[in-house]
Amino acid sequence: MLLKLFSIRVFLIGSMLLLQAELAEAYPLYLAESSEIPEARQTTADEKESVSIPFIKGDLERFGDVTELNYLYVLGELYAQRGDFISGARLIFKVAEVTRDPRLGRRALQLSLKAQELELSISATNLLMDSLGNDSLAIGLIFSTLGAEKNLTLVLGVMGKVIRRVPEESVGRFFIQLTDFISNHSNRDQTLSVASDILKGFDQVPEKHFFLAKAAQWASDFSLALIRVEQALSIKPDMARAIVLKANLLSRDNPQDAVGILKGFVDKYPGKDFVRVALARAQFLNGQLEESRNEFYKLSTKNPQNSYYAYSIGIISSEVGDWRTADQYLQLALKMGHVLQETIKFKLGVVNEELGKLEDAGRWYMSVERGENFILARAQYVGILIKQNKFDQAQNLLNSTKPEGESQEVQLLQAKAYLYRKIGEYQEAFDILNAAIDNWPNHQELLYDIAIAAEKINRIDLVEKHLVYLIKLNPKHAQAYNALGYTLAERTQRYNEAFEYIQSALKLEPHDPYILDSMGWVCFKMGDVLCGKKYLKAAYKVRPDPEIAAHLGELLWQEGQKKEAEKIWRESLDANPDSDPLKLIIEKYLD
Repeated sequence: MLLKLFSIRVFLIGSMLLLQAELAEAYPLYLAESSEIPEARQTTADEKESVSIPFIKGDLERFGDVTELNYLYVLGELYAQRGDFISGARLIFKVAEVTRDPRLGRRALQLSLKAQELELSISATNLLMDSLGNDSLAIGLIFSTLGAEKNLTLVLGVMGKVIRRVPEESVGRFFIQLTDFISNHSNRDQTLSVASDILKGFDQVPEKHFFLAKAAQWASDFSLALIRVEQALSIKPDMARAIVLKANLLSRDNPQDAVGILKGFVDKYPGKDFVRVALARAQFLNGQLEESRNEFYKLSTKNPQNSYYAYSIGIISSEVGDWRTADQYLQLALKMGHVLQETIKFKLGVVNEELGKLEDAGRWYMSVERGENFILARAQYVGILIKQNKFDQAQNLLNSTKPEGESQEVQLLQAKAYLYRKIGEYQEAFDILNAAIDNWPNHQELLYDIAIAAEKINRIDLVEKHLVYLIKLNPKHAQAYNALGYTLAERTQRYNEAFEYIQSALKLEPHDPYILDSMGWVCFKMGDVLCGKKYLKAAYKVRPDPEIAAHLGELLWQEGQKKEAEKIWRESLDANPDSDPLKLIIEKYLD
């Protein structure tokens, strides 16, 4: 028996180097970004001659020599490889206690977590902090080691002990690190039920209350989240992250309240750029585009090399129709290296098309080489080629385009259908989409497109069939309600049904100019001129689209305001000389 044990030990020692090489790759003892972690004491020449390992000889009274430490380390790793994590953790922890090597402390922590052993995990964490002697590095290493652990009780149990060793001046920063760490955890919604007892104390630390506010938010207890964030702000009134969280919580009931809170904060603390960005975003989402753009202008003036600010100004400028500013700032964002390179190129194509610079627009569209806008960019360029009567070139472009994946394949079919629709080949467009529907019967964009195509070939029954099915798939598809309601109002006398569909669309998107136009038009069709005028004027104010101009002018004409109607038509035709709806309405009433 003694001989057998000795043989096993010789085998373990003999295979040690190979195992260490494998384990170093599978379980790196250092973070890639943690180059500042101090190395263990270099082994002496005698130690190297004995065996080449990264251990420190240290206090060997309990183990005899370095070879004994190697034996225990490799034995611990073998236990771990066989799934006995607790035995592996205990052995490697013993070696780490002697060597004081932070790499071994981390390995012991890794295995303790795998074994779901809280006390041993805490011991390994304490050893890791002691051996490094650098709190920020130790905490970073601990966070990294805990990253894959799904047991939130175990994670917070370890962190609850770590925080009591953090210097007082660093406690706030630790809570912010903990907040960011837990925010990415798969079980973060359980934080509130676990954290309160583990993190007792620190009641004068605002970051603790912020952490608990986030925990309440993750648990969908928004009232408690608001109470906690108010506690944080009562201690630290200029805490940027707390005021942004408060604004987010209040925006659930009233988005304008969020804007007001953030605006008041930046007026009082103008240097808090984090909050100013949140204000600009809130204003944008609330439809206050000019106000949002002004805030981004302030941010960009202060940080002129920030590509995000330049991009935001460009996007908002395009939304308000300031195409020249949009062109300037989007190109600036592109030059600064903004991450959304392909998106910006596509948007620059749209902007230059609006500016009437079709050659430049075409170059931008064709410069989009990949991503979600790849096919869309070619479809837009096809639209330009159609305007230039270059139908063969447009068709050749689409035929030579190779889609990557199912999504792009569908987009390419949509683009081909669009080409045929634009040149008046409505049946061809419908046939392409009808074949596509056979392959993707639940594809919402295809269902919408084929309904529009069906209207062009006077198949109102198919318009209704596809849009009703789309609404069944997605009851919040506002444009489906709108298209169905408008088609029924325009092509049938089922005005009451049309009104109900458009009303549903308006509830989902109350500021959409095309839905406002549809509501005004169905009101007009039903004989309610006041209702019609209200919605058509609102739609035209938001977006002076030629079709909306045609509808508003016709209502005014019927009401006897013929000069006003003609003025609207003429002004819109000057801005949109290729608009068929305007040409038809002018031919009907003026020519």
